Order: sequence, then C-alpha cells, then structure tokens
Amino acid sequence: MRTQAEKRVPAVRRNGTGSGGAVCPAAGLLRRPTCYGTASVDGEKGSYVELMEEVFTFITPGWGGVNRAALFTDGIVRYGAKAGRQVIPLVLEIPAWPRKRPQIDVVKDFITASIRENAPVAFLNLTNGTLRTIENWHWVTVIAFDPDTMRAEISDYGETVNADVSVWLKTSILGGAFVRLRS
Repeated sequence: MRTQAEKRVPAVRRNGTGSGGAVCPAAGLLRRPTCYGTASVDGEKGSYVELMEEVFTFITPGWGGVNRAALFTDGIVRYGAKAGRQVIPLVLEIPAWPRKRPQIDVVKDFITASIRENAPVAFLNLTNGTLRTIENWHWVTVIAFDPDTMRAEISDYGETVNADVSVWLKTSILGGAFVRLRS
C-alpha cells in the first residue's frame, strides 16, 4: 500500500532521503543502502549523523553558505576521492535571469534521468518564488519526481515535502541548480 506522500507524487522512482542536499548523494557514492525515513543511513540514525559530519568537512559553508553548485560539486568530488571513487557531477544551473534559464523540458529530462538512475538530485533553491514548501537559500534532495505534473517529492530537514518545479522555475528570483552525481 502506498503512503500518502506517494499518492500525492506518483514518482518515477523513489530514492533516498536526508536532511541535506549532500548526505544521500554521498551515501550513494559509497554504495551504501539508500537513506530511509527521516534520519538514517544503513537504517541507523548514528550512521546518518556520522556521514553528515564527514561530508560537512568537504562541503563547508562560507559567508554566503554553499550558494553555488561549484562549491557543492568541488567538495563532493574531494569527498569521493577520499572514499576511493571518481565522482562526476552533472550540473544543471538555473540562472537568476529568467530568459537565460533552460527550457522546462530540459529540467524535466535532467531530474527524470537522475531518478531513473536511482540518483537523488541535490537541489539548490536560492529563492523559493511563490512556493512555500521549501526554504530560501537552501539545499534539499529531490527523491521522487512526476514528469507529467512536474511535482517533486523533496527531503528537507528529514521531512518530506512536495513542490511544483515548474512554479519554482517561473517564480524563483535568484534561481539555483540541480546536481546529480555519477561515479
């Protein structure tokens, strides 16, 4: 039987959750079981916290936080090297200027391909526009996506929220980025 969240977002595929944009993609790099629930890796809260602290040493916020995709990807590449894995980040930048943003089909294809590869998508949301389900200036993890409706299931602070990516694309003032990782 599907959960209420699964009924709201008929996902292409469900992936791991985590309280930050880096933890579950990092768990995937290590070939650990996907993050489940609200705060676990390998089914245990302690290992989730340990992984989060370990990743933090490579992706540490500066004065503006981790406010560019390159800060995230540079750190996760270093983290992968430490773990003995070559990491190839794929980045879809969403510029602040709406006319320079990728077409909606490009965003849809990027997220759909990531989810189908069982790769959670790190999502940098610099401004949420008219969406009230996600915070400004914040990394979250896209864990499920319906390409027909553009609805994403997002893990944020260990909670699952839903967001319409097309609304975000139209109304975000500063844009952001979507990142998936390959190794």
